[in-house]
Amino acid sequence: MQEFLLITVKIFVFFCNLYIKCLNCKKNNMEFKRFLVFVLILVVQQISITAKGQPTASSCSLQNPPNDYVYWGFLGNQVIHVELKNANTLIATVALECKTIGRTFNYILPPFTKFEAQEFSIFGYVPISWEFKLSTASGACMVLGYARWKDYEPDRPDYKD
Repeated sequence: MQEFLLITVKIFVFFCNLYIKCLNCKKNNMEFKRFLVFVLILVVQQISITAKGQPTASSCSLQNPPNDYVYWGFLGNQVIHVELKNANTLIATVALECKTIGRTFNYILPPFTKFEAQEFSIFGYVPISWEFKLSTASGACMVLGYARWKDYEPDRPDYKD
């Protein structure tokens, strides 16, 4: 676990240096700057999760175009809370399919709103393998999914950290 944290910190430092060089260059490459910011956010999130031990949250993003669906999977506790946020100026219609329990929920999200979508629960050894498909029929949307749960100690017989 410590080796992974050290590698993640090194990657973070590398991308920070690359971002600083990109800011200082005369060529204005916004796509590359956005990519670097995205990578930095992911690395920082991974560092915070790794430092705590077991993760207590997971997130995903659905951006259409180019994709009208995204698969989202993670290991979590028996009870999770899923929140959806429409980060676009248009209304988004979203379907959240929980493949773990076999149910689909449909939502209409007004612009720039956060919505406590659903609480999911299942009985079993933790960590539970949660799998979702987040899809949209909207022509243009940016929906963020966020799942959170309470910390747990793994008790699955086949689980190895």
